Amino acid sequence: MEKIAVWKSIDHPGMEYLSLEEYENRLLARSVVIGVEEPRAFQVEYSVVCERNYAVRAVMVAVTHRGHTLLSGDGQGSWFDREHKLLPELDGCIDVDISATPFTNTLPIRRIQWQVGQSEVFKMVYILVPDLTVSVDQQRYTCLEKTDHGATFRYESLDSDFTADITVDSDGLVLNYPGLFERII
Repeated sequence: MEKIAVWKSIDHPGMEYLSLEEYENRLLARSVVIGVEEPRAFQVEYSVVCERNYAVRAVMVAVTHRGHTLLSGDGQGSWFDREHKLLPELDGCIDVDISATPFTNTLPIRRIQWQVGQSEVFKMVYILVPDLTVSVDQQRYTCLEKTDHGATFRYESLDSDFTADITVDSDGLVLNYPGLFERII
């Protein structure tokens, strides 16, 4: 089964087209993002392979004319580079956060059976686009509201003062990320 999502960027010109394919034992997200961050435009293609529980097993991010990053994970918090060399600086991360997309918010949202008021802290592999730098980012999600049609989560970056209340549909895909992204399909 395939789901399609299209987002527009709010804080700078840009769009994203995402295809999410669900298979018996895995999920595959593939996307193209185009944007402009002065003084230049960029194009990003990424793919994320997850287990059915949304634990990330592989991520590839390619930025046109800048290169690409390829990481694999064991779903338990260990990460490896393209030569399968262990990356101990990423130990404990289950999820990834790619800066150019709201899709990666879906990963921790879908992995947990949330109750209203529940709050969880996640250690994320953070990939900054278009620079392709990889670091660790601590994030907190709190379930503020939950209905049959979706939910609202408060997102907090624990490494900065950034906070946003994100609304998602019943599949955990972002509908509105105030100031950053808005879903149009």
